[in-house]
Amino acid sequence: MYDKLLICVTGSKNSAEVARVGLSCAGRNAQVIFLHVVTRLDEQIRVNADKELSHIKTILMERPPVRTEFVVLEGDPKQKIMELAQKNQVSAIVVGEVKEHSGESISDYLLHHAKTVVISVKSKEQ
Repeated sequence: MYDKLLICVTGSKNSAEVARVGLSCAGRNAQVIFLHVVTRLDEQIRVNADKELSHIKTILMERPPVRTEFVVLEGDPKQKIMELAQKNQVSAIVVGEVKEHSGESISDYLLHHAKTVVISVKSKEQ
């Protein structure tokens, strides 16, 4: 069990599964940061991110208590995930398998560059 997790949710179809897997790795009273990174933040994207984070709050009710923080950032997902993980000294990063427009998987990038444990959640729909 990890005491400080960064769970990356992206609005993709497996974000709920990423949240569930991440929460299953969290110890009781763990600090859990849910991160949603978008390349460009506008009002509609903010509304969609808020809906996703609201859905995740309902998932939180299914498990023992954790301390949560919800963060929405604008920029390059790889860079923002790495920065937030280092800043908060997380013990693990949980991420779904999402490819960027460049074709490179964010989870692959994190597996090779993060200085902490990376848990990659494969989509069931592949």
